[in-house]
Amino acid sequence: MEVLTPDFHSREELVRSVIEAGPEVFDHNLETVERLQRVVRPQADYQCSLKTLEIAKRLAPQRITKSGLMLGLGETVPEILETGRHLLSVGVSIVTLGQYLQPTPQSLEVQEYVTPEKFQDLTRKLMAMGFEKVLAGAYVRSSYHARETFSGLGGLNTDQSTQNGDWGRPDCHQLKENKSRDGARTCGNSETCTGI
Repeated sequence: MEVLTPDFHSREELVRSVIEAGPEVFDHNLETVERLQRVVRPQADYQCSLKTLEIAKRLAPQRITKSGLMLGLGETVPEILETGRHLLSVGVSIVTLGQYLQPTPQSLEVQEYVTPEKFQDLTRKLMAMGFEKVLAGAYVRSSYHARETFSGLGGLNTDQSTQNGDWGRPDCHQLKENKSRDGARTCGNSETCTGI
């Protein structure tokens, strides 16, 4: 079982109650790099999120901790790698990277559509830093292929994240933003896009 949690304001007793329920994977997403936290997650705190992940790992060292980022909000590659170092320092072993897609006209605008090559490059760099698994692609979300990810942790295939990503679909080589009649944004293949 994998649980996706809030930051619990880093309250150890709340993290403990989740850990005691026995999940194999404790997931809390940073969502973005430290510089953009106040813009992207005004209700959250980067250090508080890291502390929550650290508490979960300390309370259950044998359990997997996981986090995710949405890219395309103006972050830089050095900032992404710095975030990776921060996650590794608190015991996170799996990270997901997905494309931010603006869910409503009032939401933050997309600053960059990340290319498949950039996702592959980030996957290689983060794996080299020490992550056990990196899942990266335009439509990757925090629970993307959760079962396959967890079952594959014994013998890792570091290329799986980019090979199995949505970029492999012929209609997703490039994100195309269209508007349907009801105003929802769609991506090239007419599937409704989702975002944070």
